[in-house]
Amino acid sequence: MPLAVSIDGANRPDMKLVEPTFDALIPSRPAEERLEGICLDKGYDYQAVRDFFMARQVATHIRSR
Repeated sequence: MPLAVSIDGANRPDMKLVEPTFDALIPSRPAEERLEGICLDKGYDYQAVRDFFMARQVATHIRSR
């Protein structure tokens, strides 16, 4: 079941949609609980993605290219 959706062209790289998709997540937990970690595939192995989640204090587990 999808947790969030961002729509864009098929030629758009996955890593460019991280921010709008993550921001579209509808929190199902109490506000005091935050997302602790996220697992992503090789399409997200970019420093910009790591920096995005580091700024939000979310641990990343990303397969390397």
